[in-house]
Amino acid sequence: MSNRFVLVGMTILTVALCVLLSGCIFNQAPPQEAFDAADPTAEAVFQSFNTGDYGQFSAYLTDPMKKGVNESSFMDIRNQIHDKYGNYTSKPAPQGSVINGYNNFFYDAQFEKGTLKIRLVMNPDNQSLVDGLWFPNGI
Repeated sequence: MSNRFVLVGMTILTVALCVLLSGCIFNQAPPQEAFDAADPTAEAVFQSFNTGDYGQFSAYLTDPMKKGVNESSFMDIRNQIHDKYGNYTSKPAPQGSVINGYNNFFYDAQFEKGTLKIRLVMNPDNQSLVDGLWFPNGI
């Protein structure tokens, strides 16, 4: 009887492990052209944190993002970043993932006073436009 419990337990464990790993195995990376389109967009957005130029920042946002992040909101974000991290200096190549049909890029953006994790979600129809902007660890 105990062998049967071990067999059932191992089967449940194996199925659970397969389900958990399938999220990692089937996690699709964006195509190279999406990385190529995101790079200059990310650079312009990150540089706008230095300059405080909302026009430069908003030029790369979708219309819904422009409504969600107006100039006042941008300046609040920019000032928080600038106060804590100083000026943006560089970004290594991002990690990328396709989530719900959107290309997501995860940057470890380098600033004078440290590293800030930034997630850009790019529009699937125009890969140079930002549909989402997050700071996963906060600012």
